[in-house]
This record gives sequence, structure tokens and C-alpha cells, in this order.
Amino acid sequence: VQTSPSRSKFAVRMLKYFSWAIAAPFVGIAAYLVVEMGFAQWTVSREVRLIREKGEPLTAQDLNAAYQPDSTRPDMTQDIMAALALIKGLDGESERKRFGTILNSEKLQVSPEPWYADSSFETVNAFATEHEPILAVFSSLARENGTARLPIDLSKGLEADFEALKNIRLALTFMQVKARLFIFQGKNTDAIAIIRSITATARLIGEIPSAHGVLNSIAWYGSSERLATAMVRDCDLSDTDLRELGEAVNGPDCRNLLHRALISDRAVTYSEMC
Repeated sequence: VQTSPSRSKFAVRMLKYFSWAIAAPFVGIAAYLVVEMGFAQWTVSREVRLIREKGEPLTAQDLNAAYQPDSTRPDMTQDIMAALALIKGLDGESERKRFGTILNSEKLQVSPEPWYADSSFETVNAFATEHEPILAVFSSLARENGTARLPIDLSKGLEADFEALKNIRLALTFMQVKARLFIFQGKNTDAIAIIRSITATARLIGEIPSAHGVLNSIAWYGSSERLATAMVRDCDLSDTDLRELGEAVNGPDCRNLLHRALISDRAVTYSEMC
């Protein structure tokens, strides 16, 4: 059976139209994806340019390079490093357990039970005296409005080691014990000075361009505020004490902390993706 030329041409034409009908959606999708990818690349390039123009860190390497002590304040990096070296030689968990009851007590002056629970006053005083060199560094930090660059390599991105924050948290234990010791002795001015040290350390930690630093900073600010609240509740404070206590707490600039955390997360994410 022979097919007429006209019928053959019709079949070829229909096959061609059918092929175009099948190919058209795929061509459209491919064209859409090309446009979208081009637009995404243009958007990323524009954002990168804007970040560079603002002088903000783009990568984890930029973040690490940007983390430097404030040039307008005394650089106490060496002093902080010496204190961290002393703390690193201690068993942090053991030190916290020794006086966990002190730190967890709801009141600073508990009557008739002593505020230091099953630890004698002499033991607590000896504990505070033992760690006086560490406390002295953070007292100087507050007194001189100092700053420091903690030993944290932010260029490692998600693998950055924040051991320095873990060590510095133990200093908070020492400061809390010392503050409560001063309060027990009726030395409100000295206790307020310790609270000022805690706030200064919170500020120091908040200067780390990292979400870890921001969260730890907020926790430190919370510790100083809880001690201040307990002093107002349990202690006989003069007007001068109240004024100095308010200055010692001096809460954080939450907007600035949040901005620093977002910038650091963006830089780390960009480095990991690129």
C-alpha cells in the first residue's frame, strides 16, 4: 500500500507540531530558570557591593579581621589573657559545685540559716581570696572602661572555638561569690563595684562579632541585673548606693547586639556557601 505524497506531508507536519507542543513548556521553563538565575546572581552581586560599601564584613575571614579592640579605650588584652590562663588551670565544674548553693539562693541574706549554707564563712572568704588575682583584672576592666580582643579565631566559621567564653564564664562565678560576700559583710559599695565588673565583662563579650558572644553577653547582663534586684530587695541602700547601683547595671544596647549577631551570621553563612 502506498501513501500519497499529500498524506505523508501532513503526517510530517503534524509530527513537527506535536514535537513543538511537547518542547515548548520545557523551553519556557528553561528560559524562566535562566532569567531567575541571572536575577539571583545580579541580586547577590548588588548585595555584596552594598556590604562592601558599608565596610561590613562579608566573609568569616573579614569578620575575624574586623574583631579588634576599640582604639578609643584602654586595650587590656594582655591582662584578660593572663586571667584566662589562670582560669584555664582550674576545674570549672568542680569550682561551680563548691558554691552552687550560694549562687542558687533566692536571697542574699537568709535568716536564720547562713547565706553560705553548709560552707563556713571562712571557707567562702578563702575561696574569694584564692581567686583575687582573677577578680582584680575584671575590676580593672570596669574601672578603666577597658576593652580586649579575646583569643577566638572567627575565620573558622562554624568550626570556631569559643573556649575563651567557657573559661570567662567561670570568672562570673567568682564575681557572684565575691559580691554576695561583700553584701553579707555590709560592704554595699564594694558589692556594687563587683556588679559593675560583671556589666563591663558583659560589654566586653558583646563586642565579639558572633551570636555566641551576643548570647553570652545578654546572660552576663542578666546576672548583674539579678544581683542588683536582690540588693534593692534585701539590703539597706542609701540614695548614693541606689544611684551607683543604677549606673553599675547600665543595660545593653540590644539593637546593636542584634545587628552584630546578624552580621556575623551572614558572614559565616556566606563563607560556608561559597
